Amino acid sequence: MTFGTLGFGNAEVTLGGLDTRALSSKAMAANAVPGLYFIGEVVDVNGWLGGCNFG
Repeated sequence: MTFGTLGFGNAEVTLGGLDTRALSSKAMAANAVPGLYFIGEVVDVNGWLGGCNFG
């Protein structure tokens, strides 16, 4: 089995999720719940390559 990519032209962007105003921008920790952290597509961020989990 071969894995690869379809390139930037076929990249997808995730929209929706946890409002970033509910998070500490330094630690990605929930402001309302101590010890609760969020990363990846659950966070409402549309980056240049589609989100927080693209490396």
